[in-house]
Amino acid sequence: MATQNMDASSTDVLLNLESRYGNDGKIAYEPLADTDAATAAAVQGHQQLQQQQQQQQHEQQQQHQQEHQQQQDQEQQQMEATVAAVAAAQEAVAAEHASPQIKPDHHMTDEVADALQAASNAVLQLGSTDSANTLATVPLVTGQASPQPPPPRAQPGSTTKPAAGSEEWRRIRKDNHKMVERRRRENINDGITKLAEIVPKADKNKGSILKAAVQYVQELKGDLSSALKDVEQLKIEKAFMETTLQNNHEQVHQLRQENENLKRRLEEVESTSIKKPRIE
Repeated sequence: MATQNMDASSTDVLLNLESRYGNDGKIAYEPLADTDAATAAAVQGHQQLQQQQQQQQHEQQQQHQQEHQQQQDQEQQQMEATVAAVAAAQEAVAAEHASPQIKPDHHMTDEVADALQAASNAVLQLGSTDSANTLATVPLVTGQASPQPPPPRAQPGSTTKPAAGSEEWRRIRKDNHKMVERRRRENINDGITKLAEIVPKADKNKGSILKAAVQYVQELKGDLSSALKDVEQLKIEKAFMETTLQNNHEQVHQLRQENENLKRRLEEVESTSIKKPRIE
């Protein structure tokens, strides 16, 4: 009986050990249910966050692509408008020169002036988009014809504008850029010439003129600062002199009153001395 009890207890111990250890003698790990749920939730949240980030990046890329496409479309439209305006101006000028009633020194018609004005405005818009260094304006025709040789006469039926990227398109764009660049250099040269007339002791060299202009401006600023200080000092002295003059006026008024009082007393003394009988 005792032997049977010992066998039963041994069997229970062996079952407990087998449940705790594996078949290879190592401890079997049983994960907790709560830990598995938390891990699954964390993994799911990380996946959702990655999906959201990927979606945001995709939307940003689409937005950048749309903006880039819009900018390219705008540049293309401006380029087409420029080419059309220049072509119209060339046709108008060619028609103007082809007319036998127009003399070389005759005033341009309103149609030609409007066409050249439109071409100039289109070139300005194109220059502000393509080059940030192009700061000058295109010369506008205001009254008389340009002394430059007339452009070639436009052939009938050649109103089609050149395609973007073609040789004609590149030539027109290059000519417009040269025109703007030439006008910019003329403005710079005119400004330097005016500086040379204003600044004293300036050489004919552009660099020397600019240096002399800088020194002249600095001297003028120094003189202006000194003059402002002198003006402030004169204002202070003027205020002091006005105060002193006011005090002097008050003193003069007081002295006059005292003089009048003394005169009256003297007259009274003289009158009493005359009326008083003489004692012998």
